[in-house]
Amino acid sequence: MTRFPAVLFAVSIFSGMSASSGDGVRIIRLGMDTNYPPYAMTDDEGNLTGFGYDFAQAINSICPSTVRIEVVKELWPNCWTDDDGGGIGKAITDNVIDGCISYVHTYVRDEKAEFTGAMLDDNKAAGLLTLLDAGGNPRVSGRDDLAGRTLIDVAGWAPSPDGLKFVTNQCTGSKYSDDIGDVLVAEVDEENANPNDVAMRMLRDGEGDAIFLMADQASHYSSCTEGAVHNCELWAGQGTDYAYVQTGQFGYVRNGTTFALSEIGSGIHNLLEPCMAEFMGGIEYYELCARYDIIDKCYKNDYFDEDRRSEAPFDKPTSEQFGDCSDGYCPCDSIAADDVLSDEGGSGGDGYEGFPVVAAVGIAFGAALILVAAMAAMAAVAMVRKRRRVQEEKEQTMNQAKELKQRVLTSGAAAADGTASISTGRHSH
Repeated sequence: MTRFPAVLFAVSIFSGMSASSGDGVRIIRLGMDTNYPPYAMTDDEGNLTGFGYDFAQAINSICPSTVRIEVVKELWPNCWTDDDGGGIGKAITDNVIDGCISYVHTYVRDEKAEFTGAMLDDNKAAGLLTLLDAGGNPRVSGRDDLAGRTLIDVAGWAPSPDGLKFVTNQCTGSKYSDDIGDVLVAEVDEENANPNDVAMRMLRDGEGDAIFLMADQASHYSSCTEGAVHNCELWAGQGTDYAYVQTGQFGYVRNGTTFALSEIGSGIHNLLEPCMAEFMGGIEYYELCARYDIIDKCYKNDYFDEDRRSEAPFDKPTSEQFGDCSDGYCPCDSIAADDVLSDEGGSGGDGYEGFPVVAAVGIAFGAALILVAAMAAMAAVAMVRKRRRVQEEKEQTMNQAKELKQRVLTSGAAAADGTASISTGRHSH
């Protein structure tokens, strides 16, 4: 049996759970929201479904004498909150649930939460999303160090703002500035149950310069199906209204998408990981990955014919993006639309560091073109003058030849008359 290269499950003595059934089976209540396709969502009838939900049902089948997982709907901010530097959400601390499904194991969360091993070998990339102007230029360039910029954070979702210190700017190869401006938290409210929608609304309303979020979020939300749990109108226009200026930022992740997040000391991971290892080594795991079309994100076991790594644009570093922003992913040489900042009241920042150099090169190149054009024009004028002079000289030569010919003819006629007179005189008596 193939071992999982990045999942090292540790089995230790179970330290306590919230409840147990009469037959000694541990009952674990795990929460999930329904706006994270294909991992956590609802079906056409409104029932909970998704890769994470089905993974839980598989664990129940693998370990029926050990655990029984009950999956319930819960808002993500009640699982993990970004308030006060981040921490376990109220639903867990109040013992409403024991943990939550499908959370990415980040370095920021590692100090304040307990995780099972990863159920997916995805290590989801983060990115920066910003608005585009009418010319397709981004509000913030990929080269921006974000000094003085106002960023928007999606409450309860990875990556958190603190994750910026773990990632590298994929255009400059440098870390971001220590002087980033305000970070606005997009939280759910009475009108919006999805913090991603709140973040996009804030961005479109000009409250911030960019959103720090999953690099694949727009790809999930820009295409809408019936019953979508996000605002399709807000997420329309990827590549025309908005685009990513950073993609492929993996530095904030310690492990991939895990099965369960819980409080430190809960011991949930010790009970679940042996069941996870058994399930992930079988054909049922492959079939679950195939059902949700995420084979490229799953751990390869003996039933995977090939290792299909993701070639999606959101997983590529920005330095490997080419063309323009029309596909929703800007290359590094996209110049920030500074006029948008001044006209719409953006929040400052250094902007595109390379712009003065580009401008100088452009001016020099333009001057060179003008000089070349001027020289070409002068050469053309000189050529015309030369041709005219040659033509004039030719005409002058022809005229001189005509005059000479005329003189010769005239002289010849006079000589002929003289000869005739002499001849007549000699023969007359």
